[in-house]
Amino acid sequence: MEQKEGDILIVSDSSSAIATIRTEKISDNIKLVTSIQATLQCLSNVDRLITFLWMPSHVGIQGNEEADEAAKLASRLPTTTTQIRKSFSQVKGALKKAATSLRYQLH
Repeated sequence: MEQKEGDILIVSDSSSAIATIRTEKISDNIKLVTSIQATLQCLSNVDRLITFLWMPSHVGIQGNEEADEAAKLASRLPTTTTQIRKSFSQVKGALKKAATSLRYQLH
């Protein structure tokens, strides 16, 4: 397929993230993954070619070395903490574990 202006190339060093976005069986971070999938579907509906490319992490690749250095510098900056909500499956697992523990305590 020929690329044209407006087509999208998504490059990631996480093959598991790419696989998760491409699957229909989502088990974790369902809200995030389905949001990404919906966005990709909307883009493909307006005739955008979306290509995923796995690239090894910051090892000996020009540009990636610079990105790695920038990330190291950024890690020294002041930080803020943001509460990230647990996914449904994480909450379900925690509740199941607590219920099992309580059941054994009662018997």
